[in-house]
Amino acid sequence: MPPGRSSLGGRNLPRKSHRKSRLGCKNCKQRRIKCDEQKPSCTNCIKHSIPCDYNTNNAGPAAAPRLLASRPITPAATGTSTPPTPFPGSPSNNNLNIPLYTTTELELLHNYYISTAPSLSSNPALSHFWRADVPKLSFSWPCLLNGLFSISALHLARFRPESRDTYLAQADVYWDRALRSATPLLEAINDANYHAVYVFSILAAFYLLGKGPRADDDDFLAFDGQLSAAGTLLHIRSTRVIIESADSEAALRNGPVAVLFDVGMRHIARWLLPDRENEHALVQELRFIHAYLEPEDESDVYVNEIDNLSRSFHAVAAERASSGGGGGGVSTQVVFVWLYKLSDEFLDCLRQREPMALTIFAYFVVLLKELEGAWYLQGWVEHLIAGIYHALGPGTRTWVRTPIERVGWIPPV
Repeated sequence: MPPGRSSLGGRNLPRKSHRKSRLGCKNCKQRRIKCDEQKPSCTNCIKHSIPCDYNTNNAGPAAAPRLLASRPITPAATGTSTPPTPFPGSPSNNNLNIPLYTTTELELLHNYYISTAPSLSSNPALSHFWRADVPKLSFSWPCLLNGLFSISALHLARFRPESRDTYLAQADVYWDRALRSATPLLEAINDANYHAVYVFSILAAFYLLGKGPRADDDDFLAFDGQLSAAGTLLHIRSTRVIIESADSEAALRNGPVAVLFDVGMRHIARWLLPDRENEHALVQELRFIHAYLEPEDESDVYVNEIDNLSRSFHAVAAERASSGGGGGGVSTQVVFVWLYKLSDEFLDCLRQREPMALTIFAYFVVLLKELEGAWYLQGWVEHLIAGIYHALGPGTRTWVRTPIERVGWIPPV
């Protein structure tokens, strides 16, 4: 039988020709497969779970780029905080009110989830809080979301030296945005925003520490009191103002940051347990120095801070022992309790560079050395001990000889 013909009742009929069409959807054309042109989505697109040209509810291939920007932030572009430019072809208006994120922000959020959040605490409960709860909370509070972007950028700057300047610039841009959106909250703290302000204050501490000390900063303790690039180690103390605000404890204990609050309170409870009978040798040495000097005006202030420092040494030793000994297992919370509890009178003595106040702070730096593995504290121990050394006169530098030896800093010749 000749090709192209079939037999039906003894008659030869022409075979039905194949109908070709150029109207298939774009996905089928690119894959070079037959499109059945079913609407609102062809069968192939439904099978592969991809947007189809025929679905008018889809923005098509231009819909996906609405979540992405045309270019990442660069140092040259970080001087302003203008919204990122969408890809060409993106709709000019956002009918669905979908936020516009840049590829840089997606990179920073990914790095935060994978690397930064686990590095913020060795406590499993707190690690989960920073990794899961805070990102979820940040979707409702722009100051927290931009804060996460900033902390993540600082983290990347530490471990990608070839792009350090770019990441530092990104960190500053996002922190500026975070601070501007947090300012109205800080001026009107209430039951509805306590938890956001509390988390933001801790993010601020991570940002200021993560920026690292400035070598050209004469104010080595950074007492400028501003949430700026210069930073301040003692910003950690500002969380006390939030916690001690009226009615804030109930809001924090029962709200979305309950885990963070409860762990912090447990550290403070452990810290409050005195152990004068087994006091650390360094604290005994510090008491001897203070007794020898016997300052008349600030004696009570200094005794109180030495007592608190003794509690901190005891708490650190107890936490290290509970983790099985060795050099690990010490959390930032138990070390920073001393900063958290500093009195206003002692802070004034530090600002005035009183030798005894600086000496007490030098012994605290020995505790800070316990956390040298934390990326956001790199460089701070050396910076602080060097600043204290140079602030003291030649006749009083011998008071901090032991802290200098303990942290391994070498004084200039």
